[in-house]
Amino acid sequence: MKNSRAMIWEMARKEWPFSSSSLRELLKILGKHHRDIHERAFSLAIEQVGVASGMEYVRNEPLLLGSGARGEQLLFSDQDHALIYEIDQDMPLSSLDWDAYFSQIGHVYAALLHELGYPLCSGNVMMSNPRWRGETRKWTASIQEYWEYPDWENIRFLLIASEARPILSDHDLFSSIRQSITNHIANSPYICWKIADQLITERVPGMKSSHRRQPFKDVENAVKERLYTPLVNGVRLWAVYEQIDAVSTFDRIERLQKNGVWSEAFASDVASALRVALTMRLREQWIKTSAKNAGAKTVPLSLSSKDWEELNTSFITLRKLLQLSVKQFPRPRR
Repeated sequence: MKNSRAMIWEMARKEWPFSSSSLRELLKILGKHHRDIHERAFSLAIEQVGVASGMEYVRNEPLLLGSGARGEQLLFSDQDHALIYEIDQDMPLSSLDWDAYFSQIGHVYAALLHELGYPLCSGNVMMSNPRWRGETRKWTASIQEYWEYPDWENIRFLLIASEARPILSDHDLFSSIRQSITNHIANSPYICWKIADQLITERVPGMKSSHRRQPFKDVENAVKERLYTPLVNGVRLWAVYEQIDAVSTFDRIERLQKNGVWSEAFASDVASALRVALTMRLREQWIKTSAKNAGAKTVPLSLSSKDWEELNTSFITLRKLLQLSVKQFPRPRR
């Protein structure tokens, strides 16, 4: 795995600094790299737990969530995954507890990924958690419960599930559920307002420091939390509202511009801000990896004048996006 990452980085260095097109090409390579690892880990989990009797009557599908689903994983990523399964009605009577069986697989799968360098999800968004694992009818019932009580936590669960994509590409058990989620959000002024309001409330204004050139202890995390995440969430709100089926943030931006929702200039600014966020995170990840492999102390990335200029421009774009979102999705009148 380390050799694969090194090979990917060597390919990336030829394109440095990244243009949007070269960054997107790298993300495709990284996406395949991560999906191959997840697919293999899931197969090994089934082998370790054992193939259950009657398995031929059960369709199961591991799902990637978060940046993995969007194809935006970088060199390193934590775990965000789920599982859906469907039992054939013609299956003979069986005393096997299928949820307990897939729970074992989920725990082994998470452990294997952890050994391979994918930290456990701090929010427990993993198929080992019953919330993110279940038969089709259970998923449908859970989604309905979220609709009936749309507090922010339940809305967040819906948004995470709305991006779920199968790790295996031969079928998609989750497609109808995913479509029902996006349809409901798009047709709910309250949920759209709640998402926009949460975005503007949680937004961190920028990367301020007492000394402009002073390095941050963790540039990658700062850029992720203060720029990348709110940017992705803002774009996702607009894409879901417009019922755009693309899941990549770059693709969503393109479709919003192509459909006439955003101007070409604004879409270009948002795409540029996304490129800056991903590029800086990728650069910091590689610095940490290189230092660790060399047995040296990790030196925080020192932001250059150009870095600060790009970040400030990106935060201006982010503020415009969030302000536009609040204006577009006002609080519904009672």
